[in-house]
Amino acid sequence: MKRLFVLLTVVCATLAVVPAASAAEPIADLTGIRTSRFATFDRVVLDLSGTKPNVDEFVTDEVTGCASGKPITVPGNQFLEVHAQPARGWNYSGSRKFSTPELANVRGIAISCDFEADLGIDIGYEKPGSAYTVSFIDDPMSVVIDIRH
Repeated sequence: MKRLFVLLTVVCATLAVVPAASAAEPIADLTGIRTSRFATFDRVVLDLSGTKPNVDEFVTDEVTGCASGKPITVPGNQFLEVHAQPARGWNYSGSRKFSTPELANVRGIAISCDFEADLGIDIGYEKPGSAYTVSFIDDPMSVVIDIRH
């Protein structure tokens, strides 16, 4: 009987710990957004700390907030929406929406989603159909988005 009590105590203690461990899953935090102009492309760099997220991207004709569905005004004729998961921008202290007049094709950037570990960044650019690439740098961890002129 004593063994059964000990076994049940161990099982209950283990089950009580599992939800707490899953609540503290690794996540990427946005620490900065940088831009630069090159001869044939504009670059947007999302600096991150924490765990490397999964990244998806797609081209869209409008920018909307993911939680509200309301339109977000970003300069540009077309938009590249980049989502990092799990990621967040809660502690990001920079501007959440800004224009980029110093770049050749990219016109503006906005954080369009920061909800339930989904971080969405929209990049507005002048020339619809512009080629782009999305890649990672590991040290420091960054998502690099290049959009051709």
